Amino acid sequence: MGKQETIYQSLRIDIQQGDRVIWSGIDEIEIDSGNSVELQSKINELVESILKSFPPPPKS
Repeated sequence: MGKQETIYQSLRIDIQQGDRVIWSGIDEIEIDSGNSVELQSKINELVESILKSFPPPPKS
């Protein structure tokens, strides 16, 4: 039987103000292709997914 392997790429985006992190977002995608164009497209989707929750809602 062949070996099956799943590869994931995670990405974290931190927004800082001075030395303080004011927002952080993280997500991951499954990488199933060696095609660089498809990989870039998936990474773009990953960034969009993370940034959907930015900016954070104002504190009351």
